[in-house]
Amino acid sequence: MSVRPYHRADARAWLALLNLLRERPLDLGSFLDRERSRVSREKPLRLVFEENSEILGIVEGVVSAYLPEDHLMTAIAVTPTARRRGIGTLLFNEFKTVALEAGIAGLACEVVENDPNVYNWARSCGLRDHVRRISSTLDLAVWSEARQTVRETALAAHGFILTTMGDGLVRSEELLPFFRDRVSEAPDMANMPRWDLELCRSILFKNPHARDDWIVVAQLNGRIAGLAVMHSLGTDAYLYFVGSAPWARGRGLGVALIGYLAGQAKAERIPILRIDNIESNSPALRINDQIGFVGQTVRVELRRTLTTP
Repeated sequence: MSVRPYHRADARAWLALLNLLRERPLDLGSFLDRERSRVSREKPLRLVFEENSEILGIVEGVVSAYLPEDHLMTAIAVTPTARRRGIGTLLFNEFKTVALEAGIAGLACEVVENDPNVYNWARSCGLRDHVRRISSTLDLAVWSEARQTVRETALAAHGFILTTMGDGLVRSEELLPFFRDRVSEAPDMANMPRWDLELCRSILFKNPHARDDWIVVAQLNGRIAGLAVMHSLGTDAYLYFVGSAPWARGRGLGVALIGYLAGQAKAERIPILRIDNIESNSPALRINDQIGFVGQTVRVELRRTLTTP
């Protein structure tokens, strides 16, 4: 048995274990396409546990725009028949060493709150609670567009207009700084470095799950007041971002922006709209309640600092 770096020849076995962690499994072709599209700073740090030429466990660390630059988001998977043998702990301990050698200062992971075994294992590895996120869903089959029409009419009466980037009325160079500034104001981005404009561009316009007509912008007298971004997520849609300028808050923009995208998703017969919010973001959760989102699961992000033995 051995713990060793991942090789491209491991892709099929790696993916089989990685899919144990995913709500929506990846096929091999999509996985390899994603691997080829990664830029150098996005290359994951990976180890595998191999026994008798069979890969029984994997660990991966990837950079995340929602973590400090010197941290990695980690994920560990062990084949079900090999669990309770300490393989996950061995992989994690080996990974700490490799990460330190690569200049990584901290690790993070996410676990579902209702899985106490995984949560307790993460705690035993020295990871500690950092933030809790609520994953909520909106059933578009029963969501009513009538209230959305009323909201948009009320906004229009105050001079606000809603358009999408697909309409060609807002230049991307205007939108990118607005998006960057609103992201930096998000509660889970406190004490984090501001995103650069190229990262913002990649999320809004280069992401394979993004669409120009799923970027809705609120304007008042030609000034950008709010923004909402939706991405595809399998057969569902995911509300990636919602934000308003400080001067435009408290006027119902958030509800209207989300409702606009919900209407677009419903028109395309998308069954579910999903959203994640940190548990302490009460204003966002109140907006979700107004629209009809229902909280489904709570995910806990844990972190630990790495130190030289």
